[in-house]
Parts: sequence; structure tokens; C-alpha cells
Amino acid sequence: MSAILLDAEPDALPEVREAFRSVDQREPEMAIFGVWWARHDPKGAYEWSMLDWRAGPEVVSSVFRTWAQQDPIEAFIELNTVPERYRPPAVHGVISGWYQSGKPGLVERIREIPDLALRQQASETLARRLVMAEGFDEALRFSEGEPTNFRNVLARRIASAAVEQGHGARVAAWAEPHVTEGDERPSALPQRIATRWVRQDPEAAFAWLASLPAGKDRDGGVMEAFRDWRVESPVAAWRWIQDQELERWLEPAYFLYVRGHAASEPAEALDLAQRMSDPKLRNRATVLIARQWAKEDPEAAKVWFATADLPEDVYQRASGPLRAHAKRMTAGEGQGEAAPQAENAEDLEALDAAP
Repeated sequence: MSAILLDAEPDALPEVREAFRSVDQREPEMAIFGVWWARHDPKGAYEWSMLDWRAGPEVVSSVFRTWAQQDPIEAFIELNTVPERYRPPAVHGVISGWYQSGKPGLVERIREIPDLALRQQASETLARRLVMAEGFDEALRFSEGEPTNFRNVLARRIASAAVEQGHGARVAAWAEPHVTEGDERPSALPQRIATRWVRQDPEAAFAWLASLPAGKDRDGGVMEAFRDWRVESPVAAWRWIQDQELERWLEPAYFLYVRGHAASEPAEALDLAQRMSDPKLRNRATVLIARQWAKEDPEAAKVWFATADLPEDVYQRASGPLRAHAKRMTAGEGQGEAAPQAENAEDLEALDAAP
């Protein structure tokens, strides 16, 4: 089918559309057709892509990229009319096409976008294109010429794009001086970098996290990187953490590991939680696991509570569902409606106590 477009003139649109009527949604010829049409009539190609059920996100992106290569400002203005579900691919197409065109004004236009979500999507695409074309270091140098607020946003997106493109170690080295310690406001760079790096080289990502200074910044990176790895490769993530010596830097990930055991082995999960040295993580895990267990199997949980060595405040928050259960048993069936409200209130109290 794509061969038909090689010699097709703009006025051959009716015949070309008829020839492409049998092309299915997932076939690459749909995007090729969209590009051909957009070269001759971008507005018409855009309107078609909004109406034809076969024209999904890839086609929309291709149409807008082609449009922006020819008339970036007009394509950019048209973004305001794109339905929300097609906005991300359309933004990606416009920014990519404008960048590829080499025409001026792209960065200035992105900076001036009033809608935060749209500005973030546009800056992410710009960062990806910069890294692809120039490499991480040159892309960073490009960002240094921007006003402070936009420079910081763009630099972080450049870092994300560079990690996704296989430059995890280089980006990690750049980020280290910016990582905060203790209770200082997190830079979020450990999380931004590690959640992407873990998809390519999880051991390298966690080795880097282990080398960072202790604090909220590192903890956020460790927890979210392990969370993402657990979703993407649960068997590998579980095996890896089981083989690790439990050290303080690893405890945010270990917290998720312990929570993962709670549904099937709550008693074992609670025992594992007591191994954590950080009192906030240990108490948070204890409260969340124990409360859930007490709701699902109050008699078994009661046995564990009888011998558990817990701080008084942790004990009170964790054992709330047991007290609610006892009240229901005492009140009998006739007065059992108010108890769930108290239980839900104590759930909120337990979560409020989390760090």
C-alpha cells in the first residue's frame, strides 16, 4: 500500500483514500498515509485523524509532526483544539516536528505555555529530542542558557531522557552534587533517575542509591525504584532483595517487600518488619499490616498482639480493629452499624502517622 503514495499527487486524495480503506488500525501504512496527507493538506489530515476510528495516537502524532515541520506555529496553535485523549501524541508530534524543522521560536513558545500539564509534555519531548540529537552533556549546556525556573525543569527532563536512552551512569554522576541529605527538601533526582535506570540495570541503579547520603531524597529513590522494578519484573525483584543484607539504605525497599508478604503471611511479615532499624518505617509497616490482619482474622491477630513487644502508641494504632471487633461482639447484632465508622477513622489515624 505504501508504494501507492510514492507517485501520488495531492489531487489524488479520493483515490488514495479508497485504496487505503482496507488498511487496518494497527498497520503502519495508516501512519504513512497520514504523513502523506499532512504534507499536502495538514488541516484536512488532522480533521480526518480525529474522525477515522483507525487513526490512533501514532497517526495523530505523525500528522502533527509533519505539519510542524512545515508550519510549526500553526500546528502549535491547533493543539488547543485537540481532544484530551489525543493531546499527548499531538504535543509530541508538534514539538518533534518543530525541532526537526530547525525553525526558531520553539523553546520560547514552550516556556510561555500557560497550561502546566501541556508545558510538561512539551518540555519532556524537547528534552528527549535534545538528548537524541546532541547527547546528554550538550543538551545540558543548551539548558543553561534558559531562565532559572525553566532551566531547572528542562535539566531534570534531560536527565530523565538520558537515562531512558542508556546513559544512567553519566546522569547519576551529574546528579550526585544535587542530592540532599537528612530532612532537607528532596531534589527528587534519585527517584527520577533510579526509576528509569532500574528498567535497564537494576543492580547498578541500587548500587548508586546505596552510595548516596542518607536522607529523604535517597529513601524516596530506593522505595520508588524498587516499587517500579517489582511491577515490571516481580520475580527478579523479590529474589534480589531476599539475597541482600538488610542495611538502613535498603529499608524503604524492604518495607515494600514486607508489605508484599502481608496478605499471605501476616505473622511472618510483622516479624520481618521488626528487623528494620528506622523506627518510622518499622512502625508504619507494623501498623498497616497488623490493622489489616486484625480486620481479616481478628482471633489470629489477637494471639500475635498478646506477645508483641511494641511501643504503646504503635500498639494503640495497630490494635484499633481488634477493639472495634470486641465492641461489635459486645454490642451484638442490634447495634453493629456504628462500628465500621470508628474503624475507618482509626485507619485514617494510622495512615496520618506514616512518615
